[in-house]
Amino acid sequence: MILIWIFVLSSVTTSIFLWISIPYLIMNYLRKKKEIFREKIEENIEKKMEIIREFCDLVDEGPREEMQNMLDDFKFALSQADRSDMEKKIVRRFFEILDNLRNLDEWRSRVKLWELEDEMKRLNDEMKELRKFHNDVVESHNRKCRKLIFLPAVKMFNIKPMDTL
Repeated sequence: MILIWIFVLSSVTTSIFLWISIPYLIMNYLRKKKEIFREKIEENIEKKMEIIREFCDLVDEGPREEMQNMLDDFKFALSQADRSDMEKKIVRRFFEILDNLRNLDEWRSRVKLWELEDEMKRLNDEMKELRKFHNDVVESHNRKCRKLIFLPAVKMFNIKPMDTL
């Protein structure tokens, strides 16, 4: 009889422990994965913006050969990163502007450089939209997590959901 009670109590405590600890472990795993994802996004965006800045500086002062080398470096850097559909559209539009700029006889034309600068601002705005979209997806995921079986453990341990960018 005592063995049965010991078995029942150990089963109950084990199930309670698992019921509490598994959601906590899952949330920690998701949070770490989210941080890694955020770092990669920020690193990729920063790399792209740095190359764009360098390219714009070369357009102002450098010869065509340096401009072509910078364009090739930019294309290579973009080919290394995974991109969403929205980001691909942004990059495609940027390359259209670069091709227009390269095809000009007077490639230092201030009008075209202003257009490039305006497009850079639009590119930056669309990157912000991309981040906002990503944050909305994370927020939706967090709402779903709270509604599921994690709710009791989340309340008990005051686990915070994943952060947005």
